[in-house]
Amino acid sequence: MPIESEDYDIHLETVRDDHTDVPEADIFAQLPKKDLFSGYINMFLKIKQECSGYPSDLNPSCTSCDNLDTCCHIDWVSLEQKRTEYIKAYKQHENITLEANKISKNPGLRYVAKQCLVNLWGKFAENTLERVQTVVLHDPTIFCDYLYDGTKNVKYIEILNDETVLVQYTDRQCLVTSAPHVNVAIGAFTAAYGSLKVYEYLDRLNDRVLYFDTDSIIFTETNR
Repeated sequence: MPIESEDYDIHLETVRDDHTDVPEADIFAQLPKKDLFSGYINMFLKIKQECSGYPSDLNPSCTSCDNLDTCCHIDWVSLEQKRTEYIKAYKQHENITLEANKISKNPGLRYVAKQCLVNLWGKFAENTLERVQTVVLHDPTIFCDYLYDGTKNVKYIEILNDETVLVQYTDRQCLVTSAPHVNVAIGAFTAAYGSLKVYEYLDRLNDRVLYFDTDSIIFTETNR
């Protein structure tokens, strides 16, 4: 459901009728408890999870049959029950309802969904002052314009063929303004909160951790 601008057109009381200041905590308590990103995150997380397919133990396999659809060695009833339990468990854990008919490996769509999830947060902390831009040129005159343009710093040139050249450049910082979507506070909060989640799981896993980075952990499985 889209968020309308009037949803956030609110009035906060900062001074009481007796002309005394309202405590800061009470001011923030007046803010509506609405979120901006849950719908966005849930949509692409759903797509990413569905395109990952079922876990390996829920994928049917048979070495005796060429066609799995007609295989008589697989307990299809039990398999469907386990898949249903998987969908219910995901709903309980993430509050996202997966659609069984859409759960199938799709690496391309999964990659797009993953990038949509990751890039949203990076946009808030994007350094637009040093953004490298790339152009492919065929006209020698335009190529010279880039080389001698006082508003650009040419960083890299590659001759692709006799008629084509690739140029990478940045705009001079004195001429660049921050993009309207950049918000350092949100970017810093997101990075810090993400690190706290990693530390939370590292603390749980303790000496079972084999490797970790900013958004993933490899660990050993305990005996069941």
